[in-house]
Amino acid sequence: MESVTATYDVGYRLDQDTNVFKEAHEAFEFEYAFVNGNKENKITKDQVKASGLTVTSDMTSLTLVYKEKASTEKPKKANKQEPAKTETTSESDDASDADTTDSQETGEQLTEFFVVASQNQVTKGETAQLTLTIKPDNYPNKDVTWSSSNDATATVDGNGLVTTHEVGTVTITATLKSDPAISSSVTIVVNPIKVSKITVNGYGKDYLVKGNTVTLTTTVEPSDAANKSIVWSSSNEEVATVDQNGKVTAVGQGTVSIKAMNDDSGVYGEQVITVYDNTPANYKVHVYVTNENQKTTYTINIPKDGTVVTPASVAQNTTGNGRTLVTKAEIRVLDELGSQPNWANISSKPIVTAFRYYNGKLQYKTTSNSAWATVGSNQRIYDFSNIQYKADETGSYNSTDVKVTIGDWPYGANASTSEIYKTIQIQVYNNETKKMFKIQELCVMRMVRMVIMEK
Repeated sequence: MESVTATYDVGYRLDQDTNVFKEAHEAFEFEYAFVNGNKENKITKDQVKASGLTVTSDMTSLTLVYKEKASTEKPKKANKQEPAKTETTSESDDASDADTTDSQETGEQLTEFFVVASQNQVTKGETAQLTLTIKPDNYPNKDVTWSSSNDATATVDGNGLVTTHEVGTVTITATLKSDPAISSSVTIVVNPIKVSKITVNGYGKDYLVKGNTVTLTTTVEPSDAANKSIVWSSSNEEVATVDQNGKVTAVGQGTVSIKAMNDDSGVYGEQVITVYDNTPANYKVHVYVTNENQKTTYTINIPKDGTVVTPASVAQNTTGNGRTLVTKAEIRVLDELGSQPNWANISSKPIVTAFRYYNGKLQYKTTSNSAWATVGSNQRIYDFSNIQYKADETGSYNSTDVKVTIGDWPYGANASTSEIYKTIQIQVYNNETKKMFKIQELCVMRMVRMVIMEK
């Protein structure tokens, strides 16, 4: 008994006069049909002849039964995506319900032949991998020919790897070499390259004074993006405005974000700018990590109109001793520190909570004193920062940037200590959330001397 499979799209109308039946089943006399393997619910030839038979989405198989056996010539199968399957067999109550195509060589029957893409939406220049499924696994002659409907848009190699070249839509088809009537296709949409990064350039100042202007520019990546247009905007036009050429005009005291956005991709870059009504007072801040002088400073700017500012609003990240230093805004006003200050003494001092400029002097409040105090002539401002360690480029650690707090260890290298039976605690500082996380209590020390070495 030979079976022949033809495949039709949902909505296709079948009847006895369909050319496919004449060609594929010329030697058969149509007897009846049944759907989804349900032989009890027969559709007679008179019903089909009178009203036809329409393929619907709930048909997983459609079997047409004929009286006489057809010739031994193998029929062809036209395979389309998401079809309902139509099977014809010689008349028998035990007729096979499978969707199959015979292999003349071994008698194996083709049950599945379809292509799936790893992605149907691809950016120009990217690739998509197609996967072809042929069932059964031992079906012979699995060799296929891959083809593209438009090689200018995308090409496909012998392994089903699609490489895109131009924007557009392309159909990629796999055709069975042993039977060109059997094929399956997928549609790939090739989208234009979009902007992935915008960097705002041109601002090399600490601040602007009301009335000042500066013109910003952008660097857009990738350089071959299809739409690189930029729309400029200000987060607060009472502080600063920006025109569509990137020209920023300072309007009033405050902090503002100037944004450069690409509407097509939604990607943006921004520049934060501080504006003062008048030139601010400037003060130097010395940077330490616990009791270690990093031999670097930065400048804080305090408005001369008496505006109160917090340490967090003026503290800065810096570099010192070849390392990146991350501020915690842990600022103290102290008498000038010596060459080997004691961390226990330093850490006992209160932390600054606010600054202001008053009567020509810098004043501050602390965690232990809510009254304003004036910075004395023999005092300095100190920022006790963290060291930021980066994973190296070879990836010998990992690909994550880790901010590690070194301390609180109040002693220098080779210093004798009286500390015994104490734990060493490692903490990780998140510079974005400004929070500290304890990682592990490492060990209990039982020693009178510890040598600290740095690579």
